[in-house]
Amino acid sequence: MSAFDEYAEEKRTIDELIGQGFSIAGVYERLDGADVLFVRKSEPEARRKVLLLTAEARKYVSYLVLVQQSEAKAQ
Repeated sequence: MSAFDEYAEEKRTIDELIGQGFSIAGVYERLDGADVLFVRKSEPEARRKVLLLTAEARKYVSYLVLVQQSEAKAQ
């Protein structure tokens, strides 16, 4: 699988979770990637953890964290 295909698959997973009402609750960097914890505000017990291996997907998550923070400040 090409690097772009790996990124596209990780981005699709992230976008699906965001579309299902999940938000990013934590990002934990490791040597082999980043664990991203997603939680649903309406159901705090509903959690998903995704391992991101590509740098592009980790940058995309960083962007989404900034968007979430700016939306929280606007409210």
